[in-house]
Amino acid sequence: MAHRVTDYVKEGLTALGPKAAAAMGQGGSGGGIPDMDKLPAPIRTVMESAYGHGVGDVFLYSAPFALLAFIVTLFIKEVALKSNAAKADAE
Repeated sequence: MAHRVTDYVKEGLTALGPKAAAAMGQGGSGGGIPDMDKLPAPIRTVMESAYGHGVGDVFLYSAPFALLAFIVTLFIKEVALKSNAAKADAE
């Protein structure tokens, strides 16, 4: 997800122009989540959008696996956990 967020941030800053890139600062490769309250409004919008799209990508990629897991569980044969408990109760 981090790579996708980085790509979305780069795209957004490129769309805003060179002034936005300069306002972001040179230390943008720290790897941490920025404090959104301290960012200027256009850059904050880009960052929020980038993280939103990144989370959306995670769900988009995981949804087929969740569907596959659900389908597999439909075909699992039920097996009794304890078969001799019924015999002990009958005696």
